Amino acid sequence: AITLAKAPFQIVNINEPWTRLTKYTQMDVEGMELFKVLEGETSDDLPASAPYDLQEVCEGRCSCATRLHYDKDGEQFVDFICSYPLTK
Repeated sequence: AITLAKAPFQIVNINEPWTRLTKYTQMDVEGMELFKVLEGETSDDLPASAPYDLQEVCEGRCSCATRLHYDKDGEQFVDFICSYPLTK
């Protein structure tokens, strides 16, 4: 997913693998906040994932994390996220 570089990191574009994984289309998510799309309901059995901090990316550095996210149907999946700043 490609997002704007400033908070709230709204989605600009997604690719086909992201669509297959999350079951969201470009039309579903364009302009939405990336992590609000992927957050789901947590149960008493599963604690919420710690917030993913994009401050490193805002400062021009790569950031990676493993998180629990949810697809459009509410199914949980493990997501390894690597965020990179795009520069000219």
